[in-house]
Amino acid sequence: PSDRLLTIGLYLEDYLATNKNFKVHLNMIYGSNMPYNIPGNPRYRNGLIIDPYIRVDIGFSALLLSEKNNRRSHSPFRKFDNIWASFEVFNLIDRQNTISYQLIKDFSNATYAIPNRLTPRLVNLKLLARF
Repeated sequence: PSDRLLTIGLYLEDYLATNKNFKVHLNMIYGSNMPYNIPGNPRYRNGLIIDPYIRVDIGFSALLLSEKNNRRSHSPFRKFDNIWASFEVFNLIDRQNTISYQLIKDFSNATYAIPNRLTPRLVNLKLLARF
């Protein structure tokens, strides 16, 4: 098999009730474990198991400039419709998710499985301007 048996994703987004210019989103993903084959070796069919994929992302956004605002003709922002600033944290729980294995043979023809892991926790700051 080349796919996980079960994958569940949940995306939640909301804004502050007192100020709709501030938003928060939460993305959660779970993928069940997956068997992994060693090619050309029937003895070790499904010999490796990739651990479950678990990831949580969170982000905060703020509307800095809205199209509803009246801007003066000499304002440097007069051509922009809106400007958003966002702060995101990817892989919030800092889990080392293995996506596959790289199989390496040595001189004695022994095969070693080296895990390919996805990026650890990552912080992203983004400025989005529409004009």
